[in-house]
Amino acid sequence: MVGVIHHRGRKSGRMYATPLGMRPLGDAFVMPRTFGENAAWYLNVKAAGWCVVTYRGREYTLVEPQVIEYSAAAPAFPRYELLQFRLIGINEYLRMRQAPADWSESTTRAPLMARA
Repeated sequence: MVGVIHHRGRKSGRMYATPLGMRPLGDAFVMPRTFGENAAWYLNVKAAGWCVVTYRGREYTLVEPQVIEYSAAAPAFPRYELLQFRLIGINEYLRMRQAPADWSESTTRAPLMARA
């Protein structure tokens, strides 16, 4: 299932929206680390410590990015997707939990998305 991860460039400050495969798992989301450990989306999210994800028409604020191995990510994905990821060399995933209700953007260096 594809969602969109909204993240701010760590150097430019520019907003980006990156389509990315992801799946919910409990109170978290798991996404394959596509394009490797130097992918801009991953480095931006890691630097900020949070992002906003649009998944199935809803927005989720996610915090605490954590790289996890295949075995920890496996419950989130159907077997055929896991097989596809392995065939193209993806063995690491990013897990981020949903921000608690009292979490605030003001705890970060800069707001990620301007709210209307």
